[in-house]
Amino acid sequence: MMKLEQAREQFKTIAARLKAYQYVLGLANWDMSTLAPPKGKQAAAKAIGVLSGERFAITVSPELREVVETILANKDEATRVEVREAELLYEDMEKLEKIPKEEYQEYSELQSTSMFVWEDAKEQNDFDMFAPYLEKILYFSRRFAKLTKPDMHPYNACLDDYEKGVTMTELDAFFGAVREKTVPLVERIAKDGRAIRDDFMLRTYPVDKQEEISRRLLELIGFDMKAGVMAASEHPFTNEITTGDVRLTTHFYENMLTSAMLSTVHEGGHGLYEQHAQLSPVVGGTTLATGVSMGIHESQSRFYENSIGRSLPFWEYFFPILKDAYPQQLADVTLEEFYRAINIAKPGLIRIEADELTYNLHIMVRYELEKLLLEGSVAVKDLPRLWNEKYEAYLGVTPPDNARGVLQDVHWSGGMLGYFPSYALGNAYAAQMFATMRKTLDFDGLCRKGDLAPIGAWLNENVHQYGCLKKPGELIVDITGESLNPQYLTDYLQDKFEKVYF
Repeated sequence: MMKLEQAREQFKTIAARLKAYQYVLGLANWDMSTLAPPKGKQAAAKAIGVLSGERFAITVSPELREVVETILANKDEATRVEVREAELLYEDMEKLEKIPKEEYQEYSELQSTSMFVWEDAKEQNDFDMFAPYLEKILYFSRRFAKLTKPDMHPYNACLDDYEKGVTMTELDAFFGAVREKTVPLVERIAKDGRAIRDDFMLRTYPVDKQEEISRRLLELIGFDMKAGVMAASEHPFTNEITTGDVRLTTHFYENMLTSAMLSTVHEGGHGLYEQHAQLSPVVGGTTLATGVSMGIHESQSRFYENSIGRSLPFWEYFFPILKDAYPQQLADVTLEEFYRAINIAKPGLIRIEADELTYNLHIMVRYELEKLLLEGSVAVKDLPRLWNEKYEAYLGVTPPDNARGVLQDVHWSGGMLGYFPSYALGNAYAAQMFATMRKTLDFDGLCRKGDLAPIGAWLNENVHQYGCLKKPGELIVDITGESLNPQYLTDYLQDKFEKVYF
C-alpha cells in the first residue's frame, strides 16, 4: 500500500478532476433550467449523461480506491478532515461500484430529459406526457436501491441519499408528532380565528421592481453577489457551481407580492450555506465544503424564509422599504395587516406557497406517496387520483388540475425520491436552532434594525463552517445540546399562530 504522503498528493489531483466535472455538470444543469432553448435540451441531456459517466468512472477507479484506503488505514496520522473526506468517498465508491456504468450514464441522461419533459407537462397540464418518464425514474431508483442496499426497504435506501441514517420508522414518528399538534390548530383557526385581510397581495406588482427587491433582500441577508448569481426559473433552486460561484433562481408572479421575495430569501439561505462553507477555515478548499445533508440545508433556507422572512421584527424594518417600492399598491396597508397577511394559515394547493403551519401537511402527502411508489404498491397512472384524495383528506382542498396537483414539483422528474422529508426535517432543525440562538442573540432587536450580520455569523460559526465534517445528528447535538426534537417546531408554530389569529 502507498504511503500517506503519496496518498495525500494523489488525492489532491483526483479531487481536482472530480471538481472539474462537477463544475461543467453544474453549468450544464443551470443552463438547461434557465437559458437553454427547447430544441437544444435533448442534446444537453445526452452530454450530461456522458459527463456523469466519466465522473462515475473516476469515483470507482482503482486509483482513487487505493488513495482512500491508504488514508483510512492511517487514521491516527491523517487529519480529521482527511479522514472524513475519505470516509464519504468510500461510501460513494461502495455504492457506485455496484451500479453498471452504462446504467448510471443512462439514468443521468434520463434525469435531465425528464426535467424538461416535466416543464412542458406542467405547462400543458398533461400528466400522461410525464408518466412514462416517472415510471423509468422509479425503475432505476428501485434497481439501484436493490443493487446498493439490498437489505433495506427501497425507500429507506433513497432516504439515505439525503438524510443519512433516517428511516421510515423515525419519519413516521416525527410526522405523527407534528400532525398531532398541527391539525387541531389548523382546525381551530378555521373555526375561531380572526379574519385576515390579504386582498392587497393580489394587486399588480411589476416584475422589474420585484427583481430589484429580491436582489436587495439577498444583499441584506449577506449573500455575496460577487460570488453568486440570481436568475428566474420555473421552480426555484440553488446550484453550487464551484468555489466563488453559487447560483440561485426565483420565480416572479405579477399578482403574488410575496412569492418571489420568500423564494429568493429561501434560496439565499441555501446559497449562504454554500458560500460560507467554501470560505471556511475548517473545510474550505476540500470536498467537505458543502452542505452535510438536505435536512440541514433546508434548515438554513427555511430559517431565512420563515424565522426571519415571516417575522414581525424583520418587517418593522423592511416594510417601509417595500412601501417605497410600491407606494400605490400598498398605500392603504398597515404593517400589522401586512404581517398577518404574510402569515395567513389557510390550506392551499401549492407547497412552495404554503404557510408555515400547513406546510408540513404538504410534505406528508408526498412522503406517503413516495413510499408507495418505491415499494410498488401503487401504479404511476393512479398518482393524480391518489394525490387529490390525500390533499382532500389532509388539507381539505382538491386540485382542479394536475398542474396545481401532482405536477407542481420538479423533484420526481430529477429522480429526487426521498428528498421531500428533508423539508419537514429542515423546519424542525431550524426551530431547534432558533430556540438556541435566541439565548445569546437579541434576534428581534437585530431584525428591527435590519442588522442580520450577527445572525448570519452565528449560523456560520455553528453550521456553515463545518460543511460535511460533522454528521447531521452530531451537528444538531453540538449546537443545541440534544438530538432532533420536533417539540421545538410545534411549540414555535403554536406560539406564533396563537398571536397571529387570536
